[in-house]
Amino acid sequence: MKNLLAALLSLCAAMDAAASDVAVGARAKPSIEHLDAVKKAGFDYVELGLENTAKLSESELQRLREHAVRKLSLPILAGAYLLPASVPITGPQVDEAEQMKFVRARLELAARLRMSLVIFGSGDAPPGFPRDQAFKQLIDFARRAAVEAAAKRIVLVLQPLQREKSEFAAGSNFINTVGDALRVVEAVNHPKLGITVDLYHLHRAGEKPDALRAAGKRLRHVMISNPDGRRLPMAAGEYDYAGFFAALRKIDYRGLVTVFAMGTDGVDTQSYAERAPGSIAFVRQAAARPVTASCAQSFYGGRWVNQSFAAQRGVFTAEFDATPSSAGISSALIISDGPTTGKSNGPIFIHFDHVQGRILIRQAGRGAVSATGQPGNYRADREVKDAGAGRHRFRVAADVPKQTFSVYVTLPGGAEQALAVDYPFEKPSANPVAALNNIATDVQIDITQPPDTRMSVCNLRVRAGGPSAKTPAPPSRR
Repeated sequence: MKNLLAALLSLCAAMDAAASDVAVGARAKPSIEHLDAVKKAGFDYVELGLENTAKLSESELQRLREHAVRKLSLPILAGAYLLPASVPITGPQVDEAEQMKFVRARLELAARLRMSLVIFGSGDAPPGFPRDQAFKQLIDFARRAAVEAAAKRIVLVLQPLQREKSEFAAGSNFINTVGDALRVVEAVNHPKLGITVDLYHLHRAGEKPDALRAAGKRLRHVMISNPDGRRLPMAAGEYDYAGFFAALRKIDYRGLVTVFAMGTDGVDTQSYAERAPGSIAFVRQAAARPVTASCAQSFYGGRWVNQSFAAQRGVFTAEFDATPSSAGISSALIISDGPTTGKSNGPIFIHFDHVQGRILIRQAGRGAVSATGQPGNYRADREVKDAGAGRHRFRVAADVPKQTFSVYVTLPGGAEQALAVDYPFEKPSANPVAALNNIATDVQIDITQPPDTRMSVCNLRVRAGGPSAKTPAPPSRR
């Protein structure tokens, strides 16, 4: 036990110097018990099978959704099994009307659960059926399904499967390799159609991790387990996980990573309860990228990325560039005492609001309407629209003894604007904030954004002293 504790402490220390750019989730059954187990383990999201989810009554479905979202704050981001096995995609018995009936019903269910992605496989082509004709039928189906998915703002991903059925997974005599799946996806060429790769199937199909490199940006989702028994991935020595994640880094993969364990490590086992937290830590470490002192990036669905600076206990100014990858992202920038992890508000909280396309400041519990008429927990002294993918130059002047701060922003080609002046710190408790020494950023999960959505925070400079007197004053606040 002492050795295990030492290993975990060493792992945590190593992770402090790196940032996991991916969200790590778990495949589970649509039950309250499975959701609780996934949340307790510490996963970022859950992935459900649509076939079993579709069997729930309306009241059961509502209860499942409310439990995940409201009680657990556990997003249901992905689903599997777009079609039942009884509805073929290829062969002489194809019924397009029947296919689309299930596609629409399953996508509607996925949308109700706020899923961003749905997995489907090719199934078997009938024995003796021409392979080229089967490809044409699959391409036609994928094209029709992608249009339906786009209407729901959902990404479809085609999964290559092992050839032979095993104890833990179905097989297929058709789409077995990354190249097979790419042939279909590239022929359709739809932005809401990509591929997923399951390490278990990749291994059993005899493919090497380098096969992922051919997928490039078409790879939108991956699944991972220890191929030996479909168990939780726990340590580097079990398998060539390093090669798998190196291939993902080579193509700059930033999508979801689902841990898909079964058998002795199934979600409802004692082994899962004991081992899953360590598995999550291992996967995050394996997927981590180093954070440099000059620039850090947070990605869609990833963890908080922290940059530390010398502790400031008086009046100081922090300057930095924040550059979103596109307009309309939901992102937060927090200046705090120590690294930001999980759900956190922090003393200084700058919010890129994807709904209004504005930059706001969090002031929870201070719901007075600002001069711009912004109610609720977020406000600003003047309306400033984010500049999309342009560089936003921020200057934050903080007075730690007085527990106040001001935020100024310069948009591309514009003059500096006072966004907030003399706002009180957001405090997690009644105690005053003693010092500030960290800036963190994240990009919140949102189905309207592609998986490579990111926020870059660069050129951080911290100095003693307050704001320049030349900064234009904002409109007076009510």
